[in-house]
Amino acid sequence: MTNNTILISFCISRDLDVWCHSHQAMLKFIQVDCYVVVVPDEEVYEFRSNTDHRFQVLPESIFRADWQKPLEDKFSLETKNRFGWYKQQFLKLAALDYFRKEFDGLIIFDSDTMPLSDMSFFIKGKPVYFVSKENHPQYFDTLQKIFGFGKLTDFSFISQCFPVRSYHLDHFFDFFLPQQWWSVLLDKVDFNSRSSFSEYETLGNYIHKYFLGDYITSNALWYRFGYDLGKPSYVFRKYSDRVCFNFVAFEKWAKNRSLLHRIRTRLIFFLSVARKHLN
Repeated sequence: MTNNTILISFCISRDLDVWCHSHQAMLKFIQVDCYVVVVPDEEVYEFRSNTDHRFQVLPESIFRADWQKPLEDKFSLETKNRFGWYKQQFLKLAALDYFRKEFDGLIIFDSDTMPLSDMSFFIKGKPVYFVSKENHPQYFDTLQKIFGFGKLTDFSFISQCFPVRSYHLDHFFDFFLPQQWWSVLLDKVDFNSRSSFSEYETLGNYIHKYFLGDYITSNALWYRFGYDLGKPSYVFRKYSDRVCFNFVAFEKWAKNRSLLHRIRTRLIFFLSVARKHLN
């Protein structure tokens, strides 16, 4: 554990059904000094009415004043449906930039993700990354254009969460000087592509390049298809502290999977409950 840590999440009202339960799980299973959720300005009151007082609810405008309009201008009528996806990447970096002077350890945690057991994101001061096998070549083409190197690991940093130390961030953001980080990204990222930038792959590979050995990887179990198990409220009650999975995601695109998929998922979790009970 580091001194002075913050958890930052990002949400919109469309995901409020998950947030009402996922943020309670964050409070229960992730111990930090400060909890923040960033939401659209017009939804601040709604979120404050549905969020535990231990979470600060902050408007997006605090973090996007400089780059919102230039980013919007990068999208045509044909590509504007991807603006929100790219905006989320920029928002996460902007929040890390904003809070890095105040906090030593920072954790980005997706709002549609529910912890199911205690989670430690720093061990002896080193961030712990949940890794996967995803590989999207365009992310690394963009890395090459910005930093002069591409993919440096045989695993992916893409997960539902990302911890980082403030001194890693200081080094990362200093790289862009004398320009603003967002100005460089606006110039280098191909916004005509549906997905040509990943904040997690960018930060993860940068840290691997300049702070090799200063992080830890984890193969701990997590599950993407939370809706296969039922509503978030049910999953929180049923599976908290009872399974071998660290967290489960409730992604809207995976909400209506087939009956066969749902049966398979429930079998996996039934066996996980049994395994944890036996241990």
